[in-house]
Amino acid sequence: AFTNTLSLGLESLDDSCNSTRLNGPHSFSQTSFEHLTGCLGPNISFGYSVSESIMTRTTLVLLATLHAASALQALVLGGGFAGLYTALNLANGGVKTTLVDARERFAFLPLLYDYACGAADADEVSAPFEELCRVPNLTFKRASVESIDFDAKSATLDDGTVIEGETLVVALGREAPEAPATARPFYRLEDAAFVRETLEGWDGAARDVVVVGGGYTGVELACNLKRKRSQDAVTLWDRGAALA
Repeated sequence: AFTNTLSLGLESLDDSCNSTRLNGPHSFSQTSFEHLTGCLGPNISFGYSVSESIMTRTTLVLLATLHAASALQALVLGGGFAGLYTALNLANGGVKTTLVDARERFAFLPLLYDYACGAADADEVSAPFEELCRVPNLTFKRASVESIDFDAKSATLDDGTVIEGETLVVALGREAPEAPATARPFYRLEDAAFVRETLEGWDGAARDVVVVGGGYTGVELACNLKRKRSQDAVTLWDRGAALA
């Protein structure tokens, strides 16, 4: 039976759930910034046009389950794609929702390479949670989660505050693997800012740059680094024999 506690995966919300029973992690897989800002209405824009608000089936299932359980309040932990998207849609569905995240801004991860290479400004690839959550029924609290009580559907925050809801959505994701001292992870807005500042501080001398990871972000980052500084030797490392 559904226990009013939903755990969401890191990648994004999976649009494959076709049942009212939510057993185990779910994630959105087809998410765009247009969809995200569409939840806020036509008057909100962060550099992308919005035509309409779109709810994924996963969120609709959760929403229907919440109403069936007569839940009036939801607590969403984590403001990545999964958490923010769910919080916005729950709020739009009439559920009083609190979103908790430790960071000030939501970052649109697929475009971080543009910011890192100077092709986009921070406001084009991120937005303050306070602005994104400025909709009816939604409250944002900036804090780190210290512990979670799944039975009580509550969380203890870093300031000692205990916050709870009738329904608990856990979408805290995970951090990138720890990088060696001579390397830098590339997963957060802060990481992209570090790369951007490093590139701005380099002179015209040729440099050796290695990007580890041949996924979408790694390939785009490597290509844009080479495009920005053609004199550099940019190497892309991946564990696979081919890039897919």
